[in-house]
Amino acid sequence: MSHLEIRSVEAPEPKQKVKIVELCKVNRTGGNSTARKSMTVTILAIFLMVSVSWAAGGGGGAGAGASIDLLMPSPPRNVTAAAGDGVATVSFDPPQTDGGSRVTVYTVTSHPGGIRAKGGKSPILVKGLTNGRTYTFTVTAGNSVGTGLASEACNSVTPKAE
Repeated sequence: MSHLEIRSVEAPEPKQKVKIVELCKVNRTGGNSTARKSMTVTILAIFLMVSVSWAAGGGGGAGAGASIDLLMPSPPRNVTAAAGDGVATVSFDPPQTDGGSRVTVYTVTSHPGGIRAKGGKSPILVKGLTNGRTYTFTVTAGNSVGTGLASEACNSVTPKAE
């Protein structure tokens, strides 16, 4: 019999801790013993906890300051698209939260096709689309921690020759 187990691993560095939360499959082998599968099934989340004791007077003494949790940004909002000749212009509002670290890149992905375009702000031009084919788009935001979840799909558009 097997079940899923969540475990947390923290780095030993006292000033900067990296907490990795993993979902692991645990197999029961009989009796009270368990055999852990060595392969991680999925990384659920990564939290960087950075000590800011230097901001409260420096020195870096243990427990002297608060910690800041840095997370991935939330999804961009209000995604819309407008079609052109083999292209689409995708506009969006920034995420509601940047996770405590500035958003450095936005990635737009076409559906279907998986064509990607990157940029630092809205709008982003997606090239290489097929005229006459209908597309929707999602947008992700990325910061120093990683890439957040994708936005809701926007309105559908069909590029056409002008």
